[in-house]
Amino acid sequence: HSFALYTHAIALKTELRSDCFFTTEHFDLTCLHLLQFLLHSESHIFFEQSETRIGGSYKKAIYKEYTDGSFTEHKKRLAEEAHLGLLGPVIRAEVGERIRVTFRNNARRPFSIQPHGVSYRRKCVLASHVSPGTTFTYEWDVPEDVGPTEQDPDCLTWLYYSAVDAVRDTSSGLVGPLLVCRKGALLSSGKQKNVNMEFFLLATVFDENLSWYLDDNILMFTLSPDKIDKDDEDFQESNKMHSINGYMYGNQPGLEMCKGSAVSWHLMGLGSEVDVHGIYFSENTFVTKGTRRDTANLFPHTVLTAIMKPDSEGVFEVSCLTADHYTGGMKQNYKVKKCHRWNVDLSMYLHEKIYYIAAVEVEWDYSPNRTWEFERHQYHEERYFRIYTGEKMQKKAKEQITSPLKLFLFQTFLDTLSFHKHILGSLEFLLPQQCCHVTEPDSIMLEKLHRSSVGQV
Repeated sequence: HSFALYTHAIALKTELRSDCFFTTEHFDLTCLHLLQFLLHSESHIFFEQSETRIGGSYKKAIYKEYTDGSFTEHKKRLAEEAHLGLLGPVIRAEVGERIRVTFRNNARRPFSIQPHGVSYRRKCVLASHVSPGTTFTYEWDVPEDVGPTEQDPDCLTWLYYSAVDAVRDTSSGLVGPLLVCRKGALLSSGKQKNVNMEFFLLATVFDENLSWYLDDNILMFTLSPDKIDKDDEDFQESNKMHSINGYMYGNQPGLEMCKGSAVSWHLMGLGSEVDVHGIYFSENTFVTKGTRRDTANLFPHTVLTAIMKPDSEGVFEVSCLTADHYTGGMKQNYKVKKCHRWNVDLSMYLHEKIYYIAAVEVEWDYSPNRTWEFERHQYHEERYFRIYTGEKMQKKAKEQITSPLKLFLFQTFLDTLSFHKHILGSLEFLLPQQCCHVTEPDSIMLEKLHRSSVGQV
């Protein structure tokens, strides 16, 4: 059984961009291919196949692409699309265009296509639930007010999904990415002009207990289907797959890029209240919403576009920092390799800023001003006041370590560690603040000095 899609984006001036033909089909998804992971306690919960456990393979429904409107020949995915996994084909359009999607439903139940980030006519809403064996054509407009602003990247990330029963449809696998781009941002092939690579990541806990195909999966993959208790908490937990694009524990292929290249990451969230994700890119940073960071927050049906220029070579992790999501398998590897085409020319850095920082030994008083103590006890009897502020403090000084204490603090110097830069008192305890510009390299000269100061530094 399959669902068929035929799509193309048409400019409002009748300029044809391209013809695309999609399908959604049933297939068996294996979230983990490497058998040695079965011995790992963290993955054993999800990938043990037994009398009452399904294991790591599930029957899913996905959107697939066809070469034409006859829906007879699949369009093969390119090598650079291998990372998409169970995601549907990428739908792309520029502002001012119209997207037309012809959807054929060859499944046994109604499904649909519901997009975010575009506008559509009322008839598309009323007739959007496509019955089995029928075909429907969607038309979505991409007006200027949904496109990128001047501060945004060239293309904004959105998603589409089946919304007849949004929870069960998406749990079954029916979801895909959609890009809305500024005018002139796309090549005739649909790829972005100003980036070298683009990757689409859907971080979600696929709850197979909510899938339309749970009964099919029990019959296909368990050894004793009649012994299954669907309400058993351990059984339900074993079917909650913490995945990125349907892959777990580093099995996602195709996340490879060149050092110094322009990489566009399109991040998407889906699911329920458990799908609160912090997607962390180890060893490299990205720019999003005008800030540079290494972690992105994702929630159900939220999206994010992040632009990265990786400057560290090697194999690094992209993962969810939510503890049980990470141990549950929501972690993949991306590879940054040296490619002559995109090598970074260090001569592009015209300015260099040098910081002189020393770790200085000081005597630090955590409470240099004790007037608060007198104010607090000024109404107490004279004898008690004398005991508390005098005798008690003397006794404490003999039995405990009290201020001032010897510490090492970072301090900034104006040159080669001879002239100390004055810092405001409230900031003295902190590492000196350093300001730098993007593309400006920093050199930090660090020294350890011994110096005694009485009282507060």
